[in-house]
Amino acid sequence: MNRAAAPHTGPPAELPALAARPRDAHKGSMGRVLLVAGARGMAGAAALAANAALRAGAGHAVAAVPGGVAGEITVLAPCAVLCLLGPPGRDRVQATDLDAVLTAAAGARALAVGPGLGRDAGTVELVRGLLRSADLRVAAIPRVVDADALHALDLAELAAAGLLAGAVL
Repeated sequence: MNRAAAPHTGPPAELPALAARPRDAHKGSMGRVLLVAGARGMAGAAALAANAALRAGAGHAVAAVPGGVAGEITVLAPCAVLCLLGPPGRDRVQATDLDAVLTAAAGARALAVGPGLGRDAGTVELVRGLLRSADLRVAAIPRVVDADALHALDLAELAAAGLLAGAVL
């Protein structure tokens, strides 16, 4: 099938501007985003998400990542704060990391889960546990479920339980 490509017209003439920051603003007053992301070989996705959160106006981007990818993410997203999950050699998140993620979520105004997580069983369990959690540290904040985290979802089950309210998939 031969399709002619639509001409690229570029970005819209007027993009909405971010609200002006108050003169006395600091990173603590501009919001905190928690990212649950990254696995060996996919740390770039976590770094990209952390950098995007900061460029979009968040004051803090906290990346909850496996200890084994911390060095890569530090190089790629030096302004992100890292919350290491597991020992330095671990390459993937695990279901046992749920308590650490919930602790890291305290004070977050948004949660993003999925970029570069991988799809192994422990990761799937962590994502499901996080999205099913009634813990107010995560249940009451907007969530973006993206990339590998989407593979962990049973959408019908989550919708029936009302757990998709406020989530962007």
